[in-house]
Amino acid sequence: MISHPSEPRQQFPIDSKHPLYTLMAQLKTLKLDASYRPIEVIDALEALVLCWMDKALMLECHTEKAYSPNESFYLPAVIVLKRLVKFTYNNMQCNRHNVLWRDHNTCQYCGDIFDDKELTLDHIIPKSRGGLNTWTNIVAACKDCNQRKGDKTPQEVNMKLVRAPKKPISNVLNRCKMRTVEEIWKNYLWEFK
Repeated sequence: MISHPSEPRQQFPIDSKHPLYTLMAQLKTLKLDASYRPIEVIDALEALVLCWMDKALMLECHTEKAYSPNESFYLPAVIVLKRLVKFTYNNMQCNRHNVLWRDHNTCQYCGDIFDDKELTLDHIIPKSRGGLNTWTNIVAACKDCNQRKGDKTPQEVNMKLVRAPKKPISNVLNRCKMRTVEEIWKNYLWEFK
């Protein structure tokens, strides 16, 4: 015999425009494997589900909570999986998005910060002179600086780079394009100790 509850449960529709939903979607969680090695950054709601399914343990939490009709849950800031994860670091591709991310949207000639659409990619050694599409030869440049440099090297037009370009280190934060590191994560990230 199937039993029915006396009152139907109230359903809460997921509204992506609701401020609470927006806040929870912005919160991120550092995910560690069973050896406490950082493996990725995920949404806090996804981390909460992993904890609820008993696939992970919450080590640190945000001050914000998620609510169900009957309970409230702190959203995880750091979780550790109950298993080891086998993975290899993928090399980051040298493309526009990643170069702008590496250079923090800063023109590498004048040092000013711009929106993505206001920046160009500049070949330090111009392509016409055999310059390659590599991490060490491409930098973010504003349109004015790129035009001023033209088809010359920075030395020929007396322009200095803000910093020498290099290939980013492939770690969990780089792979996730994280520009800021949450204070609570620093105990679990070796590069910040």
